[in-house]
Amino acid sequence: MIFPTKKFRYCNIQQLTNEGMDTTLSNEQIIERIEEASKLINRITDQWFYPIETTFKFREMRSSVLTLPNFIPIIELNKLIVEESELDIDEFNSDIINDVNNISQRIIESYNGDFSGKIEATGVFGYIERKEKIETVTSGIISSGTTNVNVINANGFQKNDVLIFVDGNNKLKVICNSVDKDTNKLYFGDVDINDVEISSGAKVYRYGQIPTLINKACKILVLRNLYLLSSDEIEEQDITSRLISETTDKYSYKLSSDSESSSGLSTGITYVDNLLLEFMPPPLIRGV
Repeated sequence: MIFPTKKFRYCNIQQLTNEGMDTTLSNEQIIERIEEASKLINRITDQWFYPIETTFKFREMRSSVLTLPNFIPIIELNKLIVEESELDIDEFNSDIINDVNNISQRIIESYNGDFSGKIEATGVFGYIERKEKIETVTSGIISSGTTNVNVINANGFQKNDVLIFVDGNNKLKVICNSVDKDTNKLYFGDVDINDVEISSGAKVYRYGQIPTLINKACKILVLRNLYLLSSDEIEEQDITSRLISETTDKYSYKLSSDSESSSGLSTGITYVDNLLLEFMPPPLIRGV
């Protein structure tokens, strides 16, 4: 599948530091490794784990149910066009607000007969946890090296949220490290020289958080890449007695004894491969 953006970062430098990272690499070099690990996770799962605004285009079809490639979850549906006619979107959003593992969040169902012809679905898509849309406005600027920003109202924002800053055509996505609700300040990191500058008065959104297990997998891959942990040490620190199942936030998962993904790719770390199995679509609905 073709992914709608080149930059994915499923963990950040602060989170790696909290895990004991000690390296002479620059922040830019560490960010490169975070992006490399995140891309690998995307390739193996054939999913993405950010709220991404994009448009899916479908060829001629006739069906009462529209499924997105690989059942990419629908976070927010903003526009649905069938044969150049825009449909009433409120009719569909009510059916896609359920839990992330519920199939109704991954399909668009027509109430008025079949979808017919060419279709375009525009919205926010991605596999996230703690889904809730909250927005505010910045009262400070963000530039290279910035690690926090004041906002008009920080209520509802949480640690580990994916923060989306929108300033005209400029957009920035970062992981929230902490929230100070008394001063209405959001703390984050990893704004490097290649990121855009965000001015005061820009909009700030949160749709949810990167899944806990994806964040964990990314941290392990980056630390392994930095030679901070051997595979034996990873198993001692993160698995202890071979993890079979675990419950997190709003879903549970069970690890398979076969670590090879249906994509045929592997991270080279059995534990991480097993974590990623939870997020892969069944073979029969994989996209092309």
